Amino acid sequence: QMGTLVANPLAVCFDTLPLFWRTLPEWYGRTDGQNRLLGGGFERLDEMDWAGWRHFSYEQPGIESHAELSPQEPHSGGFSLHLIAENTDKAPLTVVESTPVWVTSGAVPVEAGWWVRIDGWVRVPQPIRGSVDRLLILDSLGGPALAHRVDQTDGWQPFTLYRFAAESTTVQLTIALTGLGEAWVDDLRVTPLPPTAARPARPPIHSARLERLPPVWR
Repeated sequence: QMGTLVANPLAVCFDTLPLFWRTLPEWYGRTDGQNRLLGGGFERLDEMDWAGWRHFSYEQPGIESHAELSPQEPHSGGFSLHLIAENTDKAPLTVVESTPVWVTSGAVPVEAGWWVRIDGWVRVPQPIRGSVDRLLILDSLGGPALAHRVDQTDGWQPFTLYRFAAESTTVQLTIALTGLGEAWVDDLRVTPLPPTAARPARPPIHSARLERLPPVWR
């Protein structure tokens, strides 16, 4: 029902399943909370720059990559984020050793003891080639082990991730095209969910950090 096996860290291990069910009212299906991610609609590059969004590319032989705000069939509004990586050599490339292109969001503050809902829409018309990680959507609370991986979609496909902040920290998103192909992302949101009146025991989840890198938007 949550759309992905990594939607909640408590659901990926038998030992934490009792806590998963006990904390269900704290996060699942809640409609309160306010989106704190600026620029997640991908409508204006200046707004994204101001909010801390950054674009990175790794130059490697035979691969050309870039990121842009595309007007091609956005999920909503006038634009969406478009990531593309192409093979420029005549010889076929079967394995992409390093991620060609990725973007990171600005840091979103979240209070200790709060759940966080991360949701958005992705469109991947053709399978990503040369990498098992495909299109990777990573948050700094869940880390690489809980990253959402998308290979191909039938049109726009929603996703939702739930994370828990064991301490007051920030949440940062990374959207990475790890192989050859193209992908679109739109309407990303990060919504902290305040604790309910009757709170269960706090889940023992550790936070991860992503280093902030310099901007290289083209």
